Amino acid sequence: MKPKYNICELQICPFDIIDTKKGRYFKADRNNFPYRLCVFDEESKRVIDVKTETSYEYIEMSLMYFIGNEAKRIEPGKRYAILPLNVNFKKYSNKDYKKAQDIIRRLTSGEEFVDGNITSNEDYLNLINSNEQSVKEKIKRK
Repeated sequence: MKPKYNICELQICPFDIIDTKKGRYFKADRNNFPYRLCVFDEESKRVIDVKTETSYEYIEMSLMYFIGNEAKRIEPGKRYAILPLNVNFKKYSNKDYKKAQDIIRRLTSGEEFVDGNITSNEDYLNLINSNEQSVKEKIKRK
């Protein structure tokens, strides 16, 4: 039986929506938004960013499914979780793993997490980049 919750890396990013005479095109802004350690609730298709503890909708990127179903859900400026990757825990601390386990425990008990889209894309990037920079500075000091 497949587990309901999966710890993985996902990109949390907005989509550019381009309207042309031939139709509407969607392009995920994958260059500016890095992969994040997340807990993926596969049943509800919600993702919780482990470091920010904020929630995002998951968008399936399989081409035919995306065109037929997911593209309708995309709103301008809103971030979505896409393209899950298995986690290589070597690059994450034990603290990050414990925090992910705690999020799973809280989800299991029915806790709801704040929608991550309450902040702008610019503020979100500033937040995650400042977190990454502080981690790099701590590593350099050691």
